[in-house]
Amino acid sequence: MKKIVNGVEIEMTEQEAADWLASLPVANPIPQRVTALQGLLAIDEAGLSAAYESWATAPSREFAERAYIDKALHWNRTDPVLIAGATALGLTAEQIDLLFMSAFAK
Repeated sequence: MKKIVNGVEIEMTEQEAADWLASLPVANPIPQRVTALQGLLAIDEAGLSAAYESWATAPSREFAERAYIDKALHWNRTDPVLIAGATALGLTAEQIDLLFMSAFAK
């Protein structure tokens, strides 16, 4: 990488380049993990709490799904149960990302 010093273009050191790159703003990274409480609050804020409750309490839920729904302290963005629930609610991957961003802000 190059920089301009007193009108002259010179090569940056590796450290200067790394420091400059680290200083750039990051555009709203999508969190990959939120607390279950943060997730539930985001679901409620999005107006999806009734649909979520219906899915979560369905008698067809398997034991492992119930354990994740009832006992998980954190929700991971790529968890299969989370993806199944979101799909059942008709959410797209982009909408799930937005819910995670909303949840993380809580």
